[in-house]
Amino acid sequence: MRMLKAVTVAACLGAATANAGFMDAKDLNDLYEQQGPQESRTAAYTKLYGYVIGVHDLGDSILWCAPDGTRVAQLLKVVQNHVSAHPESWNNTASDEVSKALKAAWPCPQK
Repeated sequence: MRMLKAVTVAACLGAATANAGFMDAKDLNDLYEQQGPQESRTAAYTKLYGYVIGVHDLGDSILWCAPDGTRVAQLLKVVQNHVSAHPESWNNTASDEVSKALKAAWPCPQK
């Protein structure tokens, strides 16, 4: 089952890099800037939330190992910090940069 999940993750992330129509890291940064106060769940926040959670769920326990109890706000902050700190990567796909951020924050233990 774990192998099937790994193959699915690789296929999904690989497919995202093959099409320039998908979000890039600059798009993610723009969404962070548009999201407004947390109380007002804007369309930008909803898109950002869904995107980061989707990438997280695809790779968790395979590519990164976020601890149990990790909050969505933590995921969003880790990705926001990474994206804003690396404007040179804004032409990369958003999925690549979300993956880099999550791997750096929560690497899986070596087996």
